[in-house]
Formats: sequence, structure tokens, C-alpha cells
Amino acid sequence: MTAEGAATVLVAHPDPDVRELVARVAEGAGHRVVRLDSPAPATVVDTSVDSLALAVILDTQATALHELTSITEAFSTRGYPAGVIALVDGEATRDWCLANGVQRVLQRPFHERDLVQAIQMVLDPDLAEPDPEPEEATPRVMPIGVGHAFTDILRMGRQL
Repeated sequence: MTAEGAATVLVAHPDPDVRELVARVAEGAGHRVVRLDSPAPATVVDTSVDSLALAVILDTQATALHELTSITEAFSTRGYPAGVIALVDGEATRDWCLANGVQRVLQRPFHERDLVQAIQMVLDPDLAEPDPEPEEATPRVMPIGVGHAFTDILRMGRQL
């Protein structure tokens, strides 16, 4: 850690514009950033360990899903405490990443404060929020007049 609450963050992306944008957000949050133009697993892992990076930001547009798994497995095998943040495009990719060792996932589009919050949650897992309840577990209130008349009467009684 460089200062109070600051850490080293590795940003790996072949596109210099994307890499710089993400790096500036992390720097704006007070972190030291290591920029890497190759998201290859061996390069990411070795550079992370050498630079003592505790958060690694990868983009699924530039890093294959099996490479993300290789990176998370390498950190686990080495016992290195780096957390991986993935930038993804869809729910299926998000779910896959979370099931395969990625600590935080940001689905596009996202705000820069979401990226800062994801970095903080990787650095301090105690800050992480509990996973939201699945939508089907949350009861939905339906307005009166939707559905069968008998169910409307039952709902009116419950709402009184």
C-alpha cells in the first residue's frame, strides 16, 4: 500500500485508450496503477506479483474467458491475494466470470464510481455488499385490476 487506503492496481488491455481511461479512474481514487498492454495470463500474473498489485482489471473484449480462469487459478495456486475485476458486456459473461473465480464484475455501461467501488471491494472484502435476492424471491405487488377478479379481491383484503 502506498498511502492510507491506496494500493497498486494492474490494468491490462491492448487498447491504449481503454487502458488509460480505466487507469485514470483508479489513479483518481488514489491508487498506484501499473499499465500492461498484454492481457496474456502469464504476463498478468508475473507483473501483478512483481509489482505487488492487489487488484487486476481485465476486459473480456480483450481477454478470453479461459484466460481469466487461468489468471484466477494462478493467483490461487501461488497463494497471491490479488483480486480480479472483469469488465463484461452481458449477463451470461458476468455469471460465467463470477462462477470462475473473478471477484467483481462490471457490466457495460457502468459509471466510473462503480469501478472505484469495485476496486475498493476487492481490496477490502469486508466492504462487499451481500448478493441481492433473486428477482423471483422478491414479491411483486400487482396493481388492482390486473388479473382475475377473485385475486383482485384477495389482494384488496391484504392491502387493507
